[in-house]
Amino acid sequence: MRVVETPAGVSASMEAAVRKEAPGAADPRPVWRLFDSRWGWLFPPALLLLALAAIPTIDAPLARWFLQEKCPDNLRHVFEEAEPFGNAVGAIVLTLIIWRVDRRVWLADLALLLVSSLGAGLASNVFKLCFVRARPRIFSFEGTAWQSFQGLFPPLGHSSDLQSFPSAHVASAFGLALALALLYPRLKDVFLILAITVGLQRMECGAHFASDTLAGAAVGIFVALCTTKWHLRVWRMKGRAGQPAFAAPAAAANSHLRGPKLRSLLRPNATAGEQASARTPS
Repeated sequence: MRVVETPAGVSASMEAAVRKEAPGAADPRPVWRLFDSRWGWLFPPALLLLALAAIPTIDAPLARWFLQEKCPDNLRHVFEEAEPFGNAVGAIVLTLIIWRVDRRVWLADLALLLVSSLGAGLASNVFKLCFVRARPRIFSFEGTAWQSFQGLFPPLGHSSDLQSFPSAHVASAFGLALALALLYPRLKDVFLILAITVGLQRMECGAHFASDTLAGAAVGIFVALCTTKWHLRVWRMKGRAGQPAFAAPAAAANSHLRGPKLRSLLRPNATAGEQASARTPS
């Protein structure tokens, strides 16, 4: 049995039937409202203010604590396992996995993941060219953390040990996490935890101060907000109830996942009828 694509002009009765989800199913609208409201734009400047406050307060003590290898080995291994979530290879591999597993995604969805992640990392690298800051692993800690900043606009070809501010890994991780949260709202907490863990890993290995990770998160969230608003406004049409089109039955009725467990995990809006029809061989 093949699933027939539902026309874009689906009736209101069908929409109401699809919205009668199983108990505990996640509603994507809170995440959608965050991206579509003005409140989301307050996160980047708030994180930048926190980064400024962290420089004279917690940057040096926290970096010194990590460099003294006081972090438990179990936590260190967890941090290392999360590191690929913040680099380009990890973002590309994860995008390919989603492309193979989730048949409902559009090419625009995959482009959103890559642009949010790689774009945030690229934007962070541009800012690195404006600030000269020593990484914690080469900083002497003889003075305050402000002394780790050694100037502006360094010459090309200078050492990467002087490119601490901001963290490109954290920017990529938060850009990817927000894009994934838009596509899979049920797992939004998992994506946020992964992004935060990437920031902890960058501090644990002596690559960044706490303020670097906060600034990287600000860059990643800003880029993700820009790309998701472009994605939702240009590539997708809003549903009748103001939801993104992927929350409407027109997008859900023509999609299925490989395996019922992954289907229930990644598609919180799938109805029992959809899952049964997807299991039936064509």
